[in-house]
Amino acid sequence: MLKARWFKVINDLFGNKTRTLLIVLSMSVGLFAVGIILSARTILADGLAESFAAIHPSSGTVRTIQLFDEDFLESIRKMKDVQEADARRNISARLLTKSGEWKNLTVFVIADYDDIRVNKVTPQSGAWPPPEREILIERAAMPVIEAEIGDVVLIKFPNDVERRVRITGAAYDPAQLPAQIDGTPYGYVTFDTLEWFGEPYGFNELHVIAVNAQDKAWAQRVVNRVKDKVEKSGYTIPLSMIAEPGQLPMNDVLNGILLLMGLLGVLSLFLSVFLVVNTVSAILTQQKRQIGVMKAVGGSSAQILGMYLVMVLAYGALALLIALPLGVYGAQALSAALAGFFNFDLYSMESPPETFAVQIAIGLILPVLASLVPFVTSLRISAAEAMSNYSMGRGRFGGNVIDRLLSGANLWFARGFSIRSVLLSIRNTFRNKGRLILTLITLTLGSATFISVFNVRASLSSTVEDMIKWFNCDSMLALDRSYRADRIQSEAESIPGVVGTDVWIQLPARLIRDDGSESGLIYMFAPTVHPDSLIVSPSLPKEDGLPRVMRMQWSFPLPCSWMNLR
Repeated sequence: MLKARWFKVINDLFGNKTRTLLIVLSMSVGLFAVGIILSARTILADGLAESFAAIHPSSGTVRTIQLFDEDFLESIRKMKDVQEADARRNISARLLTKSGEWKNLTVFVIADYDDIRVNKVTPQSGAWPPPEREILIERAAMPVIEAEIGDVVLIKFPNDVERRVRITGAAYDPAQLPAQIDGTPYGYVTFDTLEWFGEPYGFNELHVIAVNAQDKAWAQRVVNRVKDKVEKSGYTIPLSMIAEPGQLPMNDVLNGILLLMGLLGVLSLFLSVFLVVNTVSAILTQQKRQIGVMKAVGGSSAQILGMYLVMVLAYGALALLIALPLGVYGAQALSAALAGFFNFDLYSMESPPETFAVQIAIGLILPVLASLVPFVTSLRISAAEAMSNYSMGRGRFGGNVIDRLLSGANLWFARGFSIRSVLLSIRNTFRNKGRLILTLITLTLGSATFISVFNVRASLSSTVEDMIKWFNCDSMLALDRSYRADRIQSEAESIPGVVGTDVWIQLPARLIRDDGSESGLIYMFAPTVHPDSLIVSPSLPKEDGLPRVMRMQWSFPLPCSWMNLR
């Protein structure tokens, strides 16, 4: 037969169903937030690592303007500290969508689709490898080009050759930037199809895996040696925005998202703790007389403490029953959405056991530990003090400066109102200052989490807008070699609709550190900006009304390798 104090616990839990529901829901929200963030963070991090490893990722990619053949590829494979190397052709083309818009299209040509050694491309659906005079499209690019498997699309190449090509399948290539992010779709054809396009045979892209590729600094040195060999062999390396070494595109962005999710999880954790402490303090304040009665009839402080701790455990257990399954489902949905956005596969959607352990600790152990302080403080009073009306206010109000400021004589702002109701509400607010502090901390953490999310969103939007101001143009053309600036600007401005042009020079370079090691490629730009430029709007420190970069002197005519049009 249950003892009387356990009947009280059951009555407190289910007698006041509204209070129990509110407490359980408030704890469930915090536990759910912690669970979904921790689980999704682990699922995404592990999924990215598995998806990355499955394609045999390169330590670095080297592109050339001139074409090379299999013999040069074999010479790269024989280099010291090069574990593996592979080559493919990269061609820029344009594709006409159903809506009549021309989209930039990057076409890859692979010699043997069944023997891709680095940065593997795998079949997703449809034909594999691509049949002659037909094309595969990267799966993330299908919505971008407004097409499906079986559709025929018009593709135009730099040599002005136009071909109608059937899409016969979808490929999966996580080594490329997701098409929905930069708006550039990717296609895959054979060298037989390349000949039909009127393009010569040859490769212009090297993918290299370094020995001990996990060491990023070592891998970078190996890639730099490959670049040196490429340049010494007479090939020119153009500008190429490629993740290197050994990183998938958008890897830094995803890691930033995972970091933010972790920080939000920590905020949710602290919020859950203060919710529990605040709730327990409110219950103890409400049941102070009941504690006094239990002490009067012989209940010890240890027995009463155990009774309330069991009640806290019950609240936590009920909250876990709600939060655990919802956290698993939410983490899977969030992980699938982010994986689809960044275009990589998740081989497992299982929540890690560590996440359940953290949630259980937060739901059971942490509330008990956090509740010990208010419990012990409340149970120290005697039965007479607990049941005394006077004891509830004794020592609580009027004993310090804040209490005296809140006296009726000083409430000048309340004149004209019901002074008693104003005085009562303000005094009740500051009567139990410990409970007030806990309430303010809980509200502050909740508001901080809410504001943080919107501040990060606003900061990202502002950063993107600032970056766009640098490239305030409608079109940017990267040229395969340097041209006379005056001649190419004249040609561009003769086209109807072009109202302004700027030309840039870009040079690839590498930084040599004090220890003799070299950095990755540094892209040096020399924009010919001027005060009336409508194309580029740099935010540079000014001196004498002009950006300091303009103090450099140029001799005309200038060569250029980039052109911005507006």
